Amino acid sequence: MKRSVITLVLTAAASVLIGAGTYFGLYALAGASLPLVQQIIVLEVYAILTIALLAACRPVRRPPLALTWTSHRDVWLALVVWLAVVASSSLVYVLLQPLFGTLLDALRQVLAIATDARRLQGEAATVWAIAIFRGCILVPLFEELLFRGWLLQWLSGRMSSAMAVTISAALFAAMHTYPVVMPYAFVFGWSMGWVRRKTGSIVNPWIMHSLNNVLFLGLGLWLL
Repeated sequence: MKRSVITLVLTAAASVLIGAGTYFGLYALAGASLPLVQQIIVLEVYAILTIALLAACRPVRRPPLALTWTSHRDVWLALVVWLAVVASSSLVYVLLQPLFGTLLDALRQVLAIATDARRLQGEAATVWAIAIFRGCILVPLFEELLFRGWLLQWLSGRMSSAMAVTISAALFAAMHTYPVVMPYAFVFGWSMGWVRRKTGSIVNPWIMHSLNNVLFLGLGLWLL
């Protein structure tokens, strides 16, 4: 635990330095477009953090990360759970209509915050390619390794499995900071924690998370 925390802190500091170097090298000196440089920097940060987490928790096929294939049946289970998340979250937002408006209003707010659909309108294909890879593959991997891997394993050693899943989901929701996003993030995080415990692998919630982000991006391009 201590080694992992130290590794992540040092890696975060290194990411800041590398990001600053990228900014000055590509934008200030080479004159690359700001959106492209921003996407590259964010990609670098997540890539470095992911690699550091994988290195700190070797072997990655075993807990706490459990980055290993289990079965097609587990993948289908993850997909069914994801559909249940979408349905149950829709009901939650209907109940929260006094706070966030209609279900469609809430969806548009979530998509505007959680995707690049609005922020990158009119940008070059290179910018979009980086954003899609980062948002739909890399970020889901890092967040699953962190929340449903390392953090969930640590919490599970100190409390019941249900409480560990709930707390990790609450922290996952809090990380998203925006109130309109938090209800979905909590339900989604709790469900992914359950899938991680049920299947014994981080691969299945990673697939859930990636497909979720692909769906959100598609809806964002359509609705925003």
